[in-house]
Amino acid sequence: MSSTLTWLAVNHDAVILLAELLASLLAVVMALTVILLWAFGVGRFRRPLNAPHTAALRYLITEALTKIINDFRHLLALILVLIFGGALGYSLFEAGPNLANIKEALQSVSASLGGLIGSIIGYYFGESKGRAEAMARSTATPPQVVVQQSDGETAISEEIQPARARPAEAE
Repeated sequence: MSSTLTWLAVNHDAVILLAELLASLLAVVMALTVILLWAFGVGRFRRPLNAPHTAALRYLITEALTKIINDFRHLLALILVLIFGGALGYSLFEAGPNLANIKEALQSVSASLGGLIGSIIGYYFGESKGRAEAMARSTATPPQVVVQQSDGETAISEEIQPARARPAEAE
């Protein structure tokens, strides 16, 4: 056991580099897998049976680029968060038990990557708020209208219906 710990102490830079390379390889494989799943319509990318199929090359390229950019945004956010966590862990590991070194390590990592992490968090919370507001608007109860009647009483209509073309009544 002590020989393994000694080896890790001597080669910790190589171990960290290997872990970063494996994480990068995993991210690339995941991105390619998502692209292939989308291209063949498998899993969550399955197309509805009644969806119109268009075979135009321009449509396919546009849709592919849109999906890649959208998925790349999420992948990039994940990679940046992982880099922040890795840099934080590495700097704390290198700082040792000295409290002054730990403080300096935390300040340097949070100063360099804290703004990016704040932007990512703001983007995702803003996106979730926008979705929640859109869902609330779509499931909201129709507005009610208070109508003053001629006898002085008020009545509340059930809902406001949009004006519809009414069929002409036969006379």
